[in-house]
Amino acid sequence: MKIENIIDTDGKGIYTINIGENTEYLNPHDYYKTSYIQMVISDLKIILNLKNPFLASMVSDEILMKRATSYYQDILIDIMSANIPQELIILLETKEKKNQLKLLKNICISPDILAKFNLEAYTKFGFLYSQYNFETLPINIKREKMPKLIHLDNNKINKIGNTIYKDGELKNIIIQRKVIVANFLDLKDTWHCFFTTYDSLGGLETWKNGTPHYHYISSSFNISRESVIQRMKEGNYPQTGIHIPFDNEKIK
Repeated sequence: MKIENIIDTDGKGIYTINIGENTEYLNPHDYYKTSYIQMVISDLKIILNLKNPFLASMVSDEILMKRATSYYQDILIDIMSANIPQELIILLETKEKKNQLKLLKNICISPDILAKFNLEAYTKFGFLYSQYNFETLPINIKREKMPKLIHLDNNKINKIGNTIYKDGELKNIIIQRKVIVANFLDLKDTWHCFFTTYDSLGGLETWKNGTPHYHYISSSFNISRESVIQRMKEGNYPQTGIHIPFDNEKIK
């Protein structure tokens, strides 16, 4: 994970941007722990510097690491308390597409459930974890000419950094861009992928009146992993017909 701190235009605030970099074939226990601790240490440094720069200079990295590790243990307890639908565990040993479709037909998933599932898939079966974040901008938009930060709030554009684009253009870029977040589990030639889009998370997809959801595809769908990745890079993805709604009780 890449973390970037961006100072607000008035110099009185700081935006912390956690950029999910693509990671492949990892032990998910190590990935989650390292990413979370890195994020917490960054946040703690910012808070200490804002409150008392002198005190912040006296706090050692060892103390910050201990505090962040403690926080992670609390988060891990919450994750591991999530109730994984039994269908997901069975899915990991199911090779036929029709049976996979049947298993996923009536379940819901929350971020905590998916995280625990990724951890259990490694612990119990040895599946390695990969995460990809793909952003595709509209044609002819130059990424290097974009501001460092854009936020659309009630049709109003807030931005930080220089850009050649006007606010109306930036609004259209946000609306038209495609962002896909994909989680892969791999064991030899077998792979499973749960993915979602920013449009889905924002209620902008048409399925069930905009209900946020995950999509699913696997090595049983007669398509290569490489082809799926390439299509996602292009802002597209295979239409699988599988929609797994968020468990709203778990994400409130």
